[in-house]
Amino acid sequence: MFVVTVTFEASPGQAENFERMLLKQARYSLQNEVACLRFDVARSTENPQQFFLYEIYQNAAAFSEHLETTHFSSFNLQAGPLVVEKQVQTWQMSHPGEE
Repeated sequence: MFVVTVTFEASPGQAENFERMLLKQARYSLQNEVACLRFDVARSTENPQQFFLYEIYQNAAAFSEHLETTHFSSFNLQAGPLVVEKQVQTWQMSHPGEE
């Protein structure tokens, strides 16, 4: 499985609005993308402007397809002005017992 982690720093005064957008994006992805297996949204307890996403897709191609969806393009366009910083990392999931 293919894992994506994203950290965001919301612009001052935009955290509540940005969180609503993230949650809507997560729900839509889970409901409409069969290959999106998990999409968690977390907010920092130390810095309420900071958010963390944990997403799992069946494979890298499924994540590429996610990036091409209309709902992602719309989210990305609307969220851009609300974000000071964004960092995306991708991971290949390892499983215990596999060598």
